[in-house]
Amino acid sequence: GFYVSDHPLKYAEKVAKIKGIEVVNLNQLGEHRGKKSVSAIVMLTEIKQVFTKKGEPMAILQMEDLTGKTEAVVFPKTYDSVKSALVTDNPVIVKGKVDQKENDDRIQIIVDEINAIEAEQMAPGAQMAQSPETEPQLTLILELTPENINEKQLMDNLQDNLKECSGQDEGKV
Repeated sequence: GFYVSDHPLKYAEKVAKIKGIEVVNLNQLGEHRGKKSVSAIVMLTEIKQVFTKKGEPMAILQMEDLTGKTEAVVFPKTYDSVKSALVTDNPVIVKGKVDQKENDDRIQIIVDEINAIEAEQMAPGAQMAQSPETEPQLTLILELTPENINEKQLMDNLQDNLKECSGQDEGKV
């Protein structure tokens, strides 16, 4: 899909700075093989819960940031502590070890921690204190599939609603 406003991860770098976390972009993971641990701010796009032969739950995650996509593995010993943060399309901070199997180009992260990022932390004005005369900035995110975009009636309705609800605030498409 595409976003009518900024991508939810656009302000991720600011969140990392506020939290004092050094993050890497997913397209740079290959440069960090062999390091003890890396952190990345990502959106989980797919969560697949699987079970070990012993019946213990674990998860395979598909995730993306503004620079790329990759897979992450949450083993059973970590799964219980992170399962509440496993929600698709919400920004999270993933911390773990970069792993690449022999004879395989795919790079993945073996997850040690996942922490949710609250929407308020991602807002453009989050680090500035609000004064009484400053209203909070709202962000609307609409995810449209290629099929939706080709539906003329849906797009006409969207355009009409945006015009009807217009105000003095800036809008981005």
